[in-house]
Amino acid sequence: MNRIRQKMQQFMYGRNGTDDLSRVSLWTALILMIISIFTNNIVYLIGMIFLFYSIFRMYSRNIGARRSENDKFLYFCSQTGNSFRKFRAQLADRKTHRIFRCPNCRQKIRVPKGKGNILIRCPKCGIEFRKHT
Repeated sequence: MNRIRQKMQQFMYGRNGTDDLSRVSLWTALILMIISIFTNNIVYLIGMIFLFYSIFRMYSRNIGARRSENDKFLYFCSQTGNSFRKFRAQLADRKTHRIFRCPNCRQKIRVPKGKGNILIRCPKCGIEFRKHT
């Protein structure tokens, strides 16, 4: 058993291995192949493409290119996650606060609800504008 492990380590030396993008593509392939049981063959074909792409990424020796792809994927995921977190925070605050945009610089400004007509000063550009909360 130890000999098989050594052979596998020698084979994988200098290769990319698993990273976040290859794991996501593997899971996507698995899910699409399970869905293809109940649907047509095109879903199975797309699942196989994801599977081969993931295997290609794991056994690739061009580590710099694979790392760059993974970094772009992680950046996209973090930006998407930030957008969802901001949206969820706005939904949680919708009963107690309103969000206005500055007419000059488009900065978002959060003010409490139920104060009537108020004068709002933008913290970014300093312009004042009147809104009803």
